[in-house]
Amino acid sequence: MHVAGSDTGGVGGAIVGGWISAWSPGIAEPGAIIVITTVVLALIAYGYTMARPKPALQPEDIRRVLPMLSLDDGEQAYVDALLAIGENEYLSEETAIQIITELNRLLDTYYDLQNHLEQLREAMDTATEEEQMKLRQRLQETQDAEARTTLQESL
Repeated sequence: MHVAGSDTGGVGGAIVGGWISAWSPGIAEPGAIIVITTVVLALIAYGYTMARPKPALQPEDIRRVLPMLSLDDGEQAYVDALLAIGENEYLSEETAIQIITELNRLLDTYYDLQNHLEQLREAMDTATEEEQMKLRQRLQETQDAEARTTLQESL
């Protein structure tokens, strides 16, 4: 896949690497050149992003994009709360930061609980499969017709 501007990065890296080796041959190790080139290019990119004008992102813009995202209920609640904070013109910046900090903690807790729930579901499925295996084995070993009927119903 070709990314626009990726050739420019290679050329820029070659120029910076050549400049480094010409001015400081002692640090012309390949690893050092890669690190220094990366840092220089990151600084240039950062400077570019700071210099170019950015339109203000409005809550309406975010709301238009939300349907395209695959958010679960917890994530949707988080985004809705953030938008409500952003739209509240009477909320002080300090209070907004405190609320957002708590929202971030809540989202982390939500993800932890989701992970625990998933682990519980996996554990329950495993136990259910084991129980089914035991019931099948008992069914094969049972001769009594009434007991076999009960076991088949359980399965």
